[in-house]
Amino acid sequence: MNIIPLKYDYIFTGIFNNPDNIELTKELISLLFEIDKDKLVNLKILSREELREFSSKDNGKRPKQRDLVVDVDGIKYNVEVDSSYSKGVMNKNTHYISYLYARQEKMKGGNYVSIPPVNQMNIMISNLHQGKIKDRYPRQNDEGRVIDSQAMHIYLLDVEFGKNLWYTGCTDKMINFCQLLMAESIEEAKEIMKGGVFSSMEFDHELLEKVADATMHSEEWALEEEMYQNTLKVEARLQGLEEGRAAGRVEGLAEGRAEGLTEGRAEGRAEGRAEGRAEGRAEGRAEGVKQGKLQSKEEIAKNLIRANVAKDIIAKTTGIPLSRLSAWY
Repeated sequence: MNIIPLKYDYIFTGIFNNPDNIELTKELISLLFEIDKDKLVNLKILSREELREFSSKDNGKRPKQRDLVVDVDGIKYNVEVDSSYSKGVMNKNTHYISYLYARQEKMKGGNYVSIPPVNQMNIMISNLHQGKIKDRYPRQNDEGRVIDSQAMHIYLLDVEFGKNLWYTGCTDKMINFCQLLMAESIEEAKEIMKGGVFSSMEFDHELLEKVADATMHSEEWALEEEMYQNTLKVEARLQGLEEGRAAGRVEGLAEGRAEGLTEGRAEGRAEGRAEGRAEGRAEGRAEGVKQGKLQSKEEIAKNLIRANVAKDIIAKTTGIPLSRLSAWY
């Protein structure tokens, strides 16, 4: 029997953001944030109305349901399920956790020292290429430096990476959970749940069937699905723009190099011709001067010979060798 996978946030919230399944929620928080379940006795799921005080807009309307926010002895844990990783998605999720943290200051009466930390797990369905299932999200300032904060802890869960590990035979609860998020049939979900991802007996195929059936016939699901498809279109367009820019830069560089080589060769040839002419003229002048000086000395020597001047005096005066002077007598 086919089911709507848990990777859809509306199915996810239908199961885990549900006080009737509180034990399942405890197991989920224990798994994602590596907390002993025994320390989650006082875990409370925050409802839409309770989250109103943490909303950035208080316009009297019912606040949008976040995928899951729980309180454990004053410490908030936020879980968000996203179809893909992008700057816009992370800006949205960072906005969520920032308001969760900031609004606690109001509740603490301005006592910043006593504000408890807020933790967020971003379950990313797409491959993050981070080389591990779970990792911290590095927040950065304008200079690109990582901002580490003990107040807000943001994590990324790479579901696609965990799913691929599951196919290689690796088994642990986190890997099984990643695969369970992607299961599209009751039979597949049953097989995955044999790995013990959740020990609670409440999580079974009947629960999946019940939530999936109720969801498929709800107007809210239709709206969620429409929003999801629109999100995919926007993200695909942004990805296409980025890929187009990258391809354009490569093509532009290639064309620019080709044009530069052509222009460079032309300029080089022109400069070479100009330099060649200049060097030729300079060499020609030097050679002419040299020849002129030689001819002038020979004329002087011949005139001195006609005047019956001795050879040795002529040789000293003109610098012409005696052997050559003898040929002119």
